[in-house]
Amino acid sequence: MVNPNFNKDAYQQLLNSSTSKSVTINGKYNLSGWLLDYAGTNDLVIYFGGINEDASTAALRIQEQQIRDKVYTGYDIAVVDWPQYGKSSGKATETSLKEAAVLITKYFSNKSDTGRIVIIGYSMGTGPAVYAAAQTGCDGLILLSPYYNANDLYNNVVNVFHGPFEILQSYKMPTNEFAVYVNVRPLIVASRADKRVPYDSSARLSEVFEKGAILMTLENTEHGDIP
Repeated sequence: MVNPNFNKDAYQQLLNSSTSKSVTINGKYNLSGWLLDYAGTNDLVIYFGGINEDASTAALRIQEQQIRDKVYTGYDIAVVDWPQYGKSSGKATETSLKEAAVLITKYFSNKSDTGRIVIIGYSMGTGPAVYAAAQTGCDGLILLSPYYNANDLYNNVVNVFHGPFEILQSYKMPTNEFAVYVNVRPLIVASRADKRVPYDSSARLSEVFEKGAILMTLENTEHGDIP
């Protein structure tokens, strides 16, 4: 369920960029990533990436495609690597991803110059994103191709993980259990053409949040194109 990687070329390009600042968060895990810091902004997007994304790749994509100017106007953007990804220490597991998501959110929440915080999770990162939102609170939550729980992901590949066979799963990530404690109404983006995360899994998750959710349905967008 995890695929640790590090894009050295993207990392070097961001080091030479005037709008990207390297971030190091020390705690149970030493986490490394980027803050895309723009003049005159205090509100912040925290982006939790997917299985194949490291922080440098995601941050550089946002810069190169000018996504920030089109979508995130008025927001700084933080992208920090999961344990074992990029230059972050530790091992990527269900527990470490959840703990890292909380550590990252608290780090930026405690900075005196941070305004509103919007958490965005994509694919694998949606479970930890919901967990962080439940544990720390946030001002907004956007979930791109989220899953009800990891059991849906396993069975989407090989449909055998039912009953006693669920014990074979090392990565469970029950996003639905975290969602009931989230204090905002999230936006959920899901596609019927998504072959990695079943659309029905995202739709079921949208029904769990106490304040409801906005479900935006795409018809023909593949998983990797959703961000």
